[in-house]
Amino acid sequence: MSSKFWQKLIFLGSCLYLTSNIPARALVTYPLEYSDSGSMTLSGSITIDETNPAAQDSNSFLVMPSWVTSLTISFFDGSSTTNFSKSDYAAIRWVPNSPGSVNYSADLLPQFTNINFIAIDSNTTPDDSGTNNEMNMQTGEFTLQSTPGPLPILGFIPFITYSRKIKRKIQMHKKYFATI
Repeated sequence: MSSKFWQKLIFLGSCLYLTSNIPARALVTYPLEYSDSGSMTLSGSITIDETNPAAQDSNSFLVMPSWVTSLTISFFDGSSTTNFSKSDYAAIRWVPNSPGSVNYSADLLPQFTNINFIAIDSNTTPDDSGTNNEMNMQTGEFTLQSTPGPLPILGFIPFITYSRKIKRKIQMHKKYFATI
């Protein structure tokens, strides 16, 4: 077998290793998936600096902290979409079940009693409803359904790229050695 084949195989193995052993990252982005309310939908994402110890603390109400590096919320009212950013929010309710032990490589929702955002102008921006993990906008109530952990995309991209090539090479080598 050629050395290029083995180089690619080693590269692929390294990528799979990186996928399964994700090191701690400084910034982690989570999608925010809310339940629908009739024809209205609410979704977004939050980026957290997980290395900041304050991101592990239990607080019922925080002025928008610096460890939240980005927040985007999109509201679809049935006909048009309005986007909101971190600057539209004054504070966050961030209440982990076990302060100091948040696992930032997993879904956040089961690890928290409450994740909510308090709008600067609650008349025009999705706002904390007062109920855990629930936001209100117009007449809709949206419950946070999940915050799936970040996907280990880095390892899968090379895998997809080279898996077919490697499969073809293996088949070609099998045919070659079968004729000898």
